[in-house]
Amino acid sequence: MSLASSVATLVSEVREMNSSIAAKYQGAGVMPVSQNRFTDAQRWSGVCGGQVDFIVPYTSAFDTSWTTSSPVGTNTCNVKILLMETMAGPFGALAEILDEEDQADWNIRSMQLDITTTAGAGVTPELYLRRNNLAYQGRTACQTSVFVRLLSHTGNLTLNVFGADFDGSETGPWIHRAMQHTGAGPDAISAIGSGTVSVQLALPYRGSGWHAGAPVFDFGG
Repeated sequence: MSLASSVATLVSEVREMNSSIAAKYQGAGVMPVSQNRFTDAQRWSGVCGGQVDFIVPYTSAFDTSWTTSSPVGTNTCNVKILLMETMAGPFGALAEILDEEDQADWNIRSMQLDITTTAGAGVTPELYLRRNNLAYQGRTACQTSVFVRLLSHTGNLTLNVFGADFDGSETGPWIHRAMQHTGAGPDAISAIGSGTVSVQLALPYRGSGWHAGAPVFDFGG
């Protein structure tokens, strides 16, 4: 076989392989996984100065990878942050992809937010906690996903975690939420309304490409 013929055969095989891969992803509605923009997804190293099992006030809990907004429209707004070394059950969606008996080897931390707000002067309370440097330019297809365990919820407070709303009906075991979006996408945790909420978060992910909502285990840097 001549060199030209060999090259032509190789090119044809590569094209066929690429077409097969593309068809597979298209059929599943997913795209290849990219690096996690949450660079501390596994250990929440930018939270509470790395201190675990120690409550830290909202105003001093986050490093420069986060932007904390002053609450508006409130008579009262209390936010406490707790970084936990040991995950608490029931594990729900986490147990579907991680072995509970091997939790000591997970090397995963969860972040707990306890928020209390009351309205002031007839204005709906609002609080935003933004994660910096998550945005992709242009119309890049992206997935943002996170494991969430809603511990308690009272009043008419609506919690939004990187695009996923929680109204209290989700109280219980760990669940997984995934959002498909383009470009900038949701970059904040917000609490809007009067009430209380206690929530734990683990393994956040933001990357280019839609992975059909499947959990993505790129832990970041």
